[in-house]
Amino acid sequence: MGFIYKWIRNIVSVMIFVSFIEILMPEGKMKKYLNLILGFLVMIVIINPIINLLNSKDVLEKEYFKISALLSEEECKMTVKNIESLQREQLINIYKSKLKDDIKTRIERKYSVKVLNVDMDLEEDREKFGKIRKLYILLSNDKKNMSDKETVSIIKINVNGEEENNNLNSKNDSLKKEIRCDITDIYNIDNLDIIIN
Repeated sequence: MGFIYKWIRNIVSVMIFVSFIEILMPEGKMKKYLNLILGFLVMIVIINPIINLLNSKDVLEKEYFKISALLSEEECKMTVKNIESLQREQLINIYKSKLKDDIKTRIERKYSVKVLNVDMDLEEDREKFGKIRKLYILLSNDKKNMSDKETVSIIKINVNGEEENNNLNSKNDSLKKEIRCDITDIYNIDNLDIIIN
């Protein structure tokens, strides 16, 4: 903005100078030649910044490369941030997958039950990053047979169904309690944060 102000100031000062010279100049043949020279002077003052701009390619190139370098640097920073967030997300997914597999394998081996699904919520704070916040385990009602042979169990049918049902519920509750205690000891999770269905 200062450049344009300086340019306009030069044009105005030259125009005042030319007007003053024309007033002082006597009439005659010399006035035509002097008007021609003063016109060239005004033209040079008007065109001078454009000529300077064309002659200063180096300055323009330096400014162009400076701005280009700044834009490239910002683009690199954004790319690095995107890559870091993608890596973090992939790392969390791999970590969750390994934990799920480990929990499933532990439960299936130790308690001979089939685990249908394991899901979890993880802490993402810097201090507790990776700690399991909530753990959801879905077990199958069928016992898992480790030797891949079919077994037939004898089921006692009671007409009232109350004793058998209570007995089955107490077995399931005790199994869930054992699994909760085992996972609590291994992964340092609060017992209430483990939900088993």
